[in-house]
Formats: sequence, structure tokens, C-alpha cells
Amino acid sequence: MAKKILLINSRTPDSFKFGNRYLPLGLMYLASALIKSGYNVELKDIQNETLNMTDGEIEDYLDTNFKEYLKKVNPDFVGIGILFSLRFKSALRIAKIVKEVLNGVPILFGGAHATLFPKAILEEYSLYTDYIVMGEGDHTIVKLLNAHFNNGRLLDAIDGIAYKDNGRIAVNPKKDYIKDLDDLAFPNYEILNIEDYYFDTSEWHNPKKIPFKYNFPVITSRGCPSRCTYCALRLYHGSRYRTRSSKNVVDEIQYLYDKYDCRYISFIDDTFTLEKKRTLEIMSEIRKRKLHIQFDTSNGIEIRTVDEDLLEAMVEAGLCRVTVGIETGSEHLRNVILKKNLKNETIYNFFKMAKKYKHLRFAAFFMCGFPQETRETLDSTFEMIKSLPLDNLAVSILTPFYGTEMFQYCYENGLLDVDLKNLHNISDFSYRDSSFLKPLNLDPSYIIDFREKVLRYIKEKNFAEIENN
Repeated sequence: MAKKILLINSRTPDSFKFGNRYLPLGLMYLASALIKSGYNVELKDIQNETLNMTDGEIEDYLDTNFKEYLKKVNPDFVGIGILFSLRFKSALRIAKIVKEVLNGVPILFGGAHATLFPKAILEEYSLYTDYIVMGEGDHTIVKLLNAHFNNGRLLDAIDGIAYKDNGRIAVNPKKDYIKDLDDLAFPNYEILNIEDYYFDTSEWHNPKKIPFKYNFPVITSRGCPSRCTYCALRLYHGSRYRTRSSKNVVDEIQYLYDKYDCRYISFIDDTFTLEKKRTLEIMSEIRKRKLHIQFDTSNGIEIRTVDEDLLEAMVEAGLCRVTVGIETGSEHLRNVILKKNLKNETIYNFFKMAKKYKHLRFAAFFMCGFPQETRETLDSTFEMIKSLPLDNLAVSILTPFYGTEMFQYCYENGLLDVDLKNLHNISDFSYRDSSFLKPLNLDPSYIIDFREKVLRYIKEKNFAEIENN
């Protein structure tokens, strides 16, 4: 009989704005890989099931419904996804319940937070977790489970895992990344009840007036060749840019279109438009198949990769909202300190070009609180925000992610105001209202006040801060 694997999506705390429902795409990819390899898989999305619950209701749910569910399913192995650090406390709570109810069933942690701190997590929480998968896990989780159910043989040969080995913590560094993404099965939708992800979209921008009930995430590439000093993406997906073919991407969209009445998509790549030819092919294929859809680029695109031909093709295929990563109004900070390779002129030319599409909506990501931040650079950011035709905006205080060049600079210059030995336990490691660092030329309180000023501006302009997901 096939071994039963339970995948669990951990929860984001209520203190973080998370109003809509999002399909757990990463776990759905893992489910496909495991099912293809002969495992029996269930997926429990605790984030979605407890979305609108109070703290007390969540505890009641975990103590009753969840425990009963575990007894009923009785899996042979449990994998818990920690999408980002905010969910680590939830993952620990879930793991403790799993160990209590299932009498020591093995547990795996995966996701961004576990990838950054595998050794520290296994050392401190050895009672609640047995394995960690670092980075993309589609192939790795299958190899790990095959080894686990073969009495732990060949664990030392598996790339990108951490595990307990006779009282010590073994960490196999992540070196190998999937080269041909077309070989991956589409994320498994059958494992979920899609109706559980319905939410009210009546207020969403909908220029085509197409009724839709769900937002389907599609990722078409992994990795990034850029070297932005603040970004941790390469730590999860590597620095080599890998893409799915245009046909493979649109085959997935066609499948969602036909089976689930998909009419709205978010391309969640961090570098969706990096290869112009491929992006044009995707847009052409969408039009060729007469897929009557709308889509956005919710994780942002690099402005410097978009020209008039590409933008026009995207709009004709259904682009209705484009999100861009600008980060700061200071060109010096953006290009010398952040190494983003994006000039002010390029930003303004993009918006001048894009404004001719009257139905298109614009959103942007900004940050503040860089080590070299000054009153003048913050003024530049605010002036740029006010000058751009934005409909939505997110402004965050810089988090120097462990493992990035930015973190190393802050560490070497004594700017970090955080317990460096306890980073793995800081559940608000990202998306904080305050900073981990003291800028060289400003008091941290000035950064907090600046962000509050921008948030007031957002409210006065009557558009909402972008919901991080």
C-alpha cells in the first residue's frame, strides 16, 4: 500500500494583512511530484481554513477539528510549508500537535524560513521536526521520502536537505536546481476543493467585465541572474534563470480555463518579462487560443525589461494591472547600493509609455530604511511616489535578509539591532513596522515616521497598500 503523505500549509498571523484567499501553489507542486512517484497525498490548508477566525477560534480549531483530522488521516509522513518567517510560530504549533496526536510521525519543514536556518531549527526543535528541505523541493522531497522509507539509506547523497544523524545535524548544501521546468507536472488542483478559495472579487479592477470568483497563481520561471543586494531569491531558487516554454505555460492556463472556469491569473514570477521573446510567445499563444482572460503581475516586473512592443502584447492578451519594483526614489541608492540597475529616466519613460492604456492600473513596491538612507533620499522617494500615476502602493521598512549582501554589510558595520543567534525564532523577520538596523545617518524613529507619512498619503489618495502574499 502506498505511503500516505500529509502536506500542511501553515498560517500567517492576523497582525499581518492577509485578506484574500490564495492557493498554496508550492505545496500543490510538491503534491504533484509525490503523486507521480506513487505516494498517496493529502493537503491541509490551515491558512485558508482559519482565515477569518479570531485567535480563540483558531486555538479551538487546532485543539478539536485539526486533531480529529489527523487521527482520521493517520499519515505516514507530514510536510509543513513555511512560506516566510511570519509563519514559523504557526508551523511549530502545528508540528507539536502532529507529534502529540500521531505519536512521533516524522515531520519535514520546507519553505523560505526553513531554507535560511536549517541547522538552528533542527538543533532547537529536534522534538518537533526531523527533516528540512532547502530551496525548491519538487525532486528533493521525493528522494528524501524514498530514502526515509528505506531506513534512511542514501540521505547523505540528497542535495539540499538537513536531517538528524546519530545525534548530529547534517546539512547537505543546495547546489542542484531543476533544469527543465517543463518536466514538472502542473500543480495539483484535484487535491483541493477549489470552492474553498472563493472570495468576493466585485471590487477588483475588471476592465473586460468578465465574471470571476478566483485568482489563479501561475509561475513560469525560477531563479534570477540579477545581484540586487537586498534580495534573497537566489538563496531559494538559485542564480540561474530557468523558464518554462511558452506552450507549457499556456497549456496550464488552458487546463485551468477549461476545468475551473479560470478567467483571472496572477503571474507570480519575480522576473516574468526577463526574456522578451518568450514573454511575447506566451502572449501570442493566449490570443491564438482565444483565452478570454485578464491577468496581473503581482510580484512585480523589472521596468527595464519592458518596451512598447512587449507592453502592447501583454495588454492585448489581457494585462489589466502591472506591479513594478522601484524600491527608492534615490538613483544612487537604487543602483550603487541596491545594484538594481534601474535609472530614474527608465522609470518615468515606462509610465509615460504605459499611461496611454487607459484601462491599465499600476502598483509599485518601495522600501525605506537603507543603511545609507538620508532625509534627502527619503524626500526623493516621496516625491517620486507623488509623481507617478499609481493606483496601489506598498512601502516597507528594509529587512536585511540573512544570507544577502545587504545583511553582510549591516553585520560588518555593526548596524543590526537583533539577536544574531536567534534569527530563526524571529517570526516577524519580514514585513515589520520597525527596523532591524540603525541607518548610518538617521535615527530609526525617522524611518518609522516617514513610512507613516507615506501610509497617510496612501489613505488620502484613496488607494490601498498592496497586500503582501
